[in-house]
Amino acid sequence: MRLVVLLITGSATHASTVAALEVLPFLLLSVPVGILVDRSPRRLLLAAASLASLLGTAAVAVAYAVGALSMGVIYAAAVVWGVAGVVVGVAQVAALPRLVPK
Repeated sequence: MRLVVLLITGSATHASTVAALEVLPFLLLSVPVGILVDRSPRRLLLAAASLASLLGTAAVAVAYAVGALSMGVIYAAAVVWGVAGVVVGVAQVAALPRLVPK
């Protein structure tokens, strides 16, 4: 998405802001999401995070299709992708020992 932002706006500042918004949830939410993953069904969390990521991507596509794509939409989608990435990453690591025998 960063390259798309750079192509659309020509602004390295916007592209780096999108990158920061995608990475920031990893720094802020890894521990709370780890606690959530330990206390919740992992399969449900993986499905919900994947659905959230899909909806973020669809929002960008729909906004582009109707001519309403703005940096606000892209920034919001970047946050959704970042949070969903944290949930998927932590849940996958936690689910792996249950799926693969020693």
